Amino acid sequence: MFPSPLSFLSSVAQCLPDFVVCKVPFQALEIEILKCLVCQLHNLSEVLLLECSNGSMERIREHLRKIELSASSYDTAWVAMVPSPMSPQRPCFPQCLNWILDNQHPDGSWGLHHFHPSLINDGLSSTLACILALERWKSGQEHVRRGLSFIKSNFSRIVDEQLHSPIGFDIIFPGMLEYALNIGLEIPIDQSDTKNMLCKRDAELQREQGNNCEGRKAYLAYAAEGLGNILDWREIMKYQRKNGSLFNSPSTTAAALMHIYDAKALEYLHSLLSRFGSSVPTSYPVDVHIHLCMIDNIERLGVARHFSHEIKSILDRIYRCWLLNDEEISSDMATCAMAFRLLQMNGYDVSSGNLFQFSEVNYFYNSLQGYLKDVSTVLELYKASQIKISPNEQVLDKLGSWSRDFLEKALISNQKLGPQVALQAVDYALNFPFYANLDRLEHKRNIENFGAE
Repeated sequence: MFPSPLSFLSSVAQCLPDFVVCKVPFQALEIEILKCLVCQLHNLSEVLLLECSNGSMERIREHLRKIELSASSYDTAWVAMVPSPMSPQRPCFPQCLNWILDNQHPDGSWGLHHFHPSLINDGLSSTLACILALERWKSGQEHVRRGLSFIKSNFSRIVDEQLHSPIGFDIIFPGMLEYALNIGLEIPIDQSDTKNMLCKRDAELQREQGNNCEGRKAYLAYAAEGLGNILDWREIMKYQRKNGSLFNSPSTTAAALMHIYDAKALEYLHSLLSRFGSSVPTSYPVDVHIHLCMIDNIERLGVARHFSHEIKSILDRIYRCWLLNDEEISSDMATCAMAFRLLQMNGYDVSSGNLFQFSEVNYFYNSLQGYLKDVSTVLELYKASQIKISPNEQVLDKLGSWSRDFLEKALISNQKLGPQVALQAVDYALNFPFYANLDRLEHKRNIENFGAE
């Protein structure tokens, strides 16, 4: 009986000797061994596709053709809190309020269903936001009671530093607690715990009060829903994009509309609900970024040839957006870098000049990603810097120089955190540039390290 493709793949991968991935000249015997192993990997990918062809390939094609975004309880709750411009005592989007009433989990929470224990802070944020939306419009009192019970049962875990937290959690969650107290909601948490959270938030804000860099300003704007009247909302609106949103975030955009009327922002939320119904995703639009990530994964796993028609169709569309300098690409560093790399590698005529602003290290540090020291974004920029057509491309040279320096320092500073997939990817990218790799061996490595879970 033939072994399953995944188990066979694992066994073949383990057989590859260490010299295969080292960048040293191969001796004749080593070359013959390498040829044999590459043929095994080639045959393996065919077996893998053959076995999973009954439906699996069509499901992948369907995902490539149409991206489905899941509803975000947190963002839907903030949209539900937006008052009607014509009647401030009524919700502008009552359908979101009904969605909240219909989507509470049996344990009283909202958010990811059966989420991993390390994501409890995301569940707490979503639950508190939904409670605030219901309480604001005096709806679903039983839902509010059950939600508060969930928060009471899980609040003690909020101080666990090993848990993952959404960006801005230390500002947004205390801000929501403060808002709850201001509207007269009785939170089943010790007053001392609430006070400690608010003091921690205020201490963080005061600690960098003199830091007026653009990166910090962008971060505070991104976490604006937790700052309420502390912010100058007219100043925040400078981060508004052409589509009317703030950071493509429904929650941040909705929070702004609770303090200042803006027709473009309101139209953005209306457009989301016209598209998604009674709820909203956590970010929109993100189609280009998701499609690029899907293509990147398919290519890295060595099965791209089976989806060549779908990939070409997507890249053609992204190339048109590239030529038009579409905001969905140009406003996000990681998306722009990935688009440049994949378009260039697939034969499209793209200029590195579009990456010019990213080649300046100060531009990065004056951005939200720079303030957050976002390693994944810098890794994408570094990968893009290696795709050089001519030997003298100053934009890519400058980009590669500072991004490599950043990643090397990130590796050093995170050595004590233990093995992490992101750090492994950084280490590999720095030591083995793409032009020195063999495709089949790259596929082998990527399959080994693919996070199927």
